[in-house]
Amino acid sequence: NISHTLEDHVLRKRLDALLFTGFQESAHWREEIERYLALANVARQVCIFAGQPLPPDSTANSLHITLNGDDPLRQEWFLLILSNAFAVLLCGQDQHTPFLDELDREFDTFWTFEPSVINRALDRLEGVIAEYRPDKLALLRQARQEIPPPAPDVRFISEFSLDIIRYQEALNRRLRVSEQRF
Repeated sequence: NISHTLEDHVLRKRLDALLFTGFQESAHWREEIERYLALANVARQVCIFAGQPLPPDSTANSLHITLNGDDPLRQEWFLLILSNAFAVLLCGQDQHTPFLDELDREFDTFWTFEPSVINRALDRLEGVIAEYRPDKLALLRQARQEIPPPAPDVRFISEFSLDIIRYQEALNRRLRVSEQRF
């Protein structure tokens, strides 16, 4: 998926990055735990926000925040990556359409590489960390000062766009094969 494509850039290039991710329910934790552990071994900080109790922080570079039921961040999923190579915000707002399986949930998706938008999102996330985990705030503020969002990099955006196209083409091939079986 798109968020994995972005996370893969951090992993492959071993980028010094701040990574913030959130999702509606912590059931995704089991599916993603190895990925988040790998990211925490590479990135400066991985902050995970979700509903329901998350397991305790797993490494010094991992910060898990269980959000209250009425917290607005529980109503969407997001990924924000801040590195010297690139900065990106990717998020989805739940469409609240009926679904049988969690994987069928539909979202309106938005992404941007624009530093001013990313800084506004970082301000919001900093406020959430101040509320839930004030003991970690100074460390994150220092890292944020050391890694300001860079201007969008045309080469990176092109590479990312090609990755999305390849992913969509592979998905379309799998769907065609699946349809031919039925």
